[in-house]
Amino acid sequence: MSLLDRLPGEVLAEAAGFFDTETLLNLRLVNKSISATIHYTFLRRFFRYRNVFISTESLENLRQVSLSETYRASVTSLTVCIHHVPEAEYDFELEDMSSEARSMAVSNHPQYTMLLRDQKWLMESGQATACLALALKNLPNCTAVEVSDQLDDFDRNFQKSQAGRLLTTRMKLPASIDFVKQLVSTALAAINASGCTLETFFIGHVDEGIGIQQLPRLSSGMLGHPFSNLPSLCLLLGLKFGDIEDGWETCLLDFLKLFPSLKDLDLAFQPRLTRAQFSSIAQGLRIEGIVILHLGCVDCHYDDLSALIKRHRDTLRRITLDAVDLTGYKKPWQRFLQFIRDETLMDSMEFIYCMSDDHDVCFGTHFEAGQMSIPADDHQFRAELEAVIRAL
Repeated sequence: MSLLDRLPGEVLAEAAGFFDTETLLNLRLVNKSISATIHYTFLRRFFRYRNVFISTESLENLRQVSLSETYRASVTSLTVCIHHVPEAEYDFELEDMSSEARSMAVSNHPQYTMLLRDQKWLMESGQATACLALALKNLPNCTAVEVSDQLDDFDRNFQKSQAGRLLTTRMKLPASIDFVKQLVSTALAAINASGCTLETFFIGHVDEGIGIQQLPRLSSGMLGHPFSNLPSLCLLLGLKFGDIEDGWETCLLDFLKLFPSLKDLDLAFQPRLTRAQFSSIAQGLRIEGIVILHLGCVDCHYDDLSALIKRHRDTLRRITLDAVDLTGYKKPWQRFLQFIRDETLMDSMEFIYCMSDDHDVCFGTHFEAGQMSIPADDHQFRAELEAVIRAL
């Protein structure tokens, strides 16, 4: 009998919750008793967040999980990975390949060609949309969908074992830019076709942001407001050179119109928006019924930010500003907090790495008036605001 077998089952199951995926998989192979003890811990860890790539094998694996009575109830989030086989064979994440890696890439050329052909066929034929829609329809507890480059080490290694190398998330080639644009459209079409009810939809690329020109140019009229039940949207976007010449503000605002029932909008940019660019967004953004707003990585003028908030004052109750540089007046943050105190109905505010002219002003500051039902003139909330206003 191993030392693990001597542990009480509940202790082993609790400890297993802290193991990484690979360790859990190895632990299940020790014996049947241990495998049974950590079974539900394994399900929650391994199947809770599922990643899928645009390949026949990955989509088939997702289909099997979605049809399994044992596994499908554990899935709560699905990430559609932007990792893909690029058109140019050497356009991979690691540009400085070693000579050994380059030799392997050359010897793997037939596999590379096969994967690229498979990827193109799945996207162009609509099979990727159909497979994702079927999976979402069969996953009763899946409440979040992402289109992103987020991937843990286990899945990255599995991906490499399938493709013969790490796939790329870079978007330097036109074909890669088009692939990500098609992927966002594919995910949206799948959500629409599945009829599933989601709590949040995330689109983003941590390193460089999804280009605004990669958002689908779809009118809400064409789709009949298919996302009327989606309350939360998170966008991590990058303003590319082409966006500046291509009416990027209109493209973004039209995209947001696809989600008429938004209550929670998280909008961040990488690289950060300039004051002039933020002004273009602030003047046109209008979301009926929004309750929570998160803005990240923007430079803005006080007038633009306050006008945006004032336009939504009847419903907006929580705001988070992350890496926001506010200018326009002497002590702009003091003026802004006074505006929040006197002219809004805010219940909760948070400032993370906020600054004024590159000087830190509000670092990790959080104000809380209580639950959403408590009015914004709550004495504690106002007292906290007053204290910070005096300190600025």
